[in-house]
Amino acid sequence: MDVETRAKDSVAKALSKMKEVRFVSSLIGRHDLMVFILAEDVTKLSKVLYEEISSLPGVRFSESSIGLKYYKYDYRWARILD
Repeated sequence: MDVETRAKDSVAKALSKMKEVRFVSSLIGRHDLMVFILAEDVTKLSKVLYEEISSLPGVRFSESSIGLKYYKYDYRWARILD
């Protein structure tokens, strides 16, 4: 995801409160945030991406990929907490 610099923390915290969001990380490089979402189906994924996330103040761009085969999934990932 690409977000406005001044909104990076607030966007990350808002994302971490979403039930479907399993991982949020601040990045150095081409994009600002990396977000992993686990949705029950593509309809729910679409709603999260195009209604919930895209409407957050400060979000400029998101690029999505769907995992086809998982070689490792660590269930211990946690949400960002204050």
